[in-house]
Amino acid sequence: MKRQAISLTAFLSLLVHGCSYSKIATPPAPSTPVASSSQPTDKSEKSVASTKSEDSTQPTASYKTEESSPSQVKQRVSEEQNVDRTQEVMGNASTGEKVTLMLDSIDITLRSIGFERPTYSFSYQIGAEKVNAVTSCNGEFQTTKDGTFYDNPVKPASAATQKMLDRVCTYRVKAFQVVNLPASVKTEPQGKTLCTVQNAQSITTFGQHQDYAGWFYTNVCGKIGLINRAQIQ
Repeated sequence: MKRQAISLTAFLSLLVHGCSYSKIATPPAPSTPVASSSQPTDKSEKSVASTKSEDSTQPTASYKTEESSPSQVKQRVSEEQNVDRTQEVMGNASTGEKVTLMLDSIDITLRSIGFERPTYSFSYQIGAEKVNAVTSCNGEFQTTKDGTFYDNPVKPASAATQKMLDRVCTYRVKAFQVVNLPASVKTEPQGKTLCTVQNAQSITTFGQHQDYAGWFYTNVCGKIGLINRAQIQ
């Protein structure tokens, strides 16, 4: 009986100690701290960065597609520089050859003085041949090989040569207003006076004198004469 009591006591003691051991829990693993809501996560930073990148790059890309590349701009500039603005193609002659007028060759001649219409000398190219000619703007022109002897006057045989004559007879034409009165119109700067313009009016000029700078050919007197640049504007 006594032994049973001791065993019972030992069992109870073991039971009590065992329970206390079970109550000593293993400390939990430290929890991962929750990020503050004020700090963006990696995902949100990437999202914002991606949005900013798209916003900044998309318009630029669309603009670049509309702009010309440097090589294209350089090519256009080169093409414009290579254009010979001293020549104009008039078309094809009756022979089928191309007619090209040399604009810088158009000049009013001295023999215009005293006549109703100006006479222009000019050069043109028909095919591979260069031709010198004159016209009194009367619908005809004469060609010359040496500038001294001229062939008989001929009428244009094609639309191209007619266009050429029209261009020759209007290329140097300009309108001016006579402002410095009275204005004398002369046969040459120190020569005879053809008439005197007394009233302010608009006049037509046909080009400048080749030898006398500042003197313009005009038909304000009914005949071709010269008027000084200081009297017109």
